[in-house]
Amino acid sequence: MKTIKIFAILITIQLLTQCASAKFEENPPFAITSAIYNNWSGGQPGNSGINVTINYTSLYPVKFDSIYFFKK
Repeated sequence: MKTIKIFAILITIQLLTQCASAKFEENPPFAITSAIYNNWSGGQPGNSGINVTINYTSLYPVKFDSIYFFKK
């Protein structure tokens, strides 16, 4: 039982240190020229969302897999 507790503690420490190493890139390979968002709603209840448009310049193709938007 003691071995399992030690193993669980080591796994938890490893996971926490991995989270601390994730950082934003300070010098990305692109420059954002404008960013806007629009709230929209449809004619049916529950039919709404947010459109986000990001314009940027870059020498190389950039593929965004996620963005940080609002604190929700």
